[in-house]
Amino acid sequence: MMMHALSTRIPPSIYTPSQGFHKCSFACRVLRQSPLAVPARAEGIESHRRSQVLRTTALGTLLSAFHMGSSKAETFGFDIPAGSEKWWTPETTAVVTGANKGIGWAIAANMAAQGIRTVVAARDEGRGKAAVARIQQETGSKDVLLAQLDISDGNSVSAFANWSQQHLPKGIDILVNNAGVAYKGNAFGPDEAQFTLSTNFWGTKALCEALNSQIKDGGRVVNVCSVAGKLRIIKDQALQQRFETASSPGDVETLAKKFVDDVRAGRHSQEGWPNSMYGVSKLCESTYTRILAKQLQPRRVTVSACCPGYVSTDMSSHRGVKTTAEGADTPTFLALVLPAEQTGQWWTDRQSQGF
Repeated sequence: MMMHALSTRIPPSIYTPSQGFHKCSFACRVLRQSPLAVPARAEGIESHRRSQVLRTTALGTLLSAFHMGSSKAETFGFDIPAGSEKWWTPETTAVVTGANKGIGWAIAANMAAQGIRTVVAARDEGRGKAAVARIQQETGSKDVLLAQLDISDGNSVSAFANWSQQHLPKGIDILVNNAGVAYKGNAFGPDEAQFTLSTNFWGTKALCEALNSQIKDGGRVVNVCSVAGKLRIIKDQALQQRFETASSPGDVETLAKKFVDDVRAGRHSQEGWPNSMYGVSKLCESTYTRILAKQLQPRRVTVSACCPGYVSTDMSSHRGVKTTAEGADTPTFLALVLPAEQTGQWWTDRQSQGF
């Protein structure tokens, strides 16, 4: 299968939370070898993303190069543990990013099925509308809203924050950061690394900061991360210690920037980094989650990181062992059931693990 890749003449795409990507011109050529796919620009990137960028949750939904639709329908469903307190009401509001399909769709459907006002935040408005219609049909809930959001674009994040202020005046009770990006094949390089980190880490961080004042005291934030981004992927002891001792978002930003710079300079292996852009991006997201939990603890906001597992979605070519309902189970558990005092932890299969 032929895949498109950018020539070596591409200038780097640079992300800043306030501005998104700066536009850059590029030259494109067709390669028959490695399935390299480098995102071109933030503004006007739509057609390129559709054909080449693999959008995902952690081990979740992707759009493959020539496979836009899912061959298997998503499932949803959530069992509330016996004795759990049902604290939510029809006035409770949940925002789920990357919710147009896959695990994100199942999380949003779980929220709607519990009678929670649910915002489907989706990059593609058309797919978002279809997702909302299906959730309404299958859950019976009419309180499902659609909002366009591309977390890789700082302007889109700002627009979403403005939208939520207007349409969710009472604030947000639950924020599930499920949107993300990954590449398939052996794509690896500075531009790919920049885009991956800019989305999965900087994009998630930007959204959390943009919505900070709108998240209610006592609310929930769930960041869908990945076992691929556990601290153990860093073999260099000194670098691992920098992640362990990171105590501010700025510390994590420094590490994220260092990874991209080291990849660009061709020295990432010597500096102790793994050959996984996705893994490093998710490690940064997980580390940020731990720090965010401490920042929001005075407001009693419960913040969690989790891995949904190996789920049968487009990303796994439907080879995953879990259904989307099973993949959505832990994120939903953390959003609805987890005791507030267990903030700042990393979870999988409803079990707490170390970062």
